[in-house]
Amino acid sequence: MECRCDKMSLILLNDSLRPMNNTMKITEDVRKYAAGQGIAEEEAHQREMEGKSKEFVESGAEVYTTA
Repeated sequence: MECRCDKMSLILLNDSLRPMNNTMKITEDVRKYAAGQGIAEEEAHQREMEGKSKEFVESGAEVYTTA
């Protein structure tokens, strides 16, 4: 079976895969961080969420900010 794909189809396919690739990269980064710290992945997630929560509150807890 021959596959005929035009340039736009390939761009759309690539764009549709991008979020999954970003998620996979984040997961890989968390695993590396956890291994480097000698902790479980779940604990690494928890630490990062606590840090981001603190950062959010310290920045004013605004969802939308002005540029």
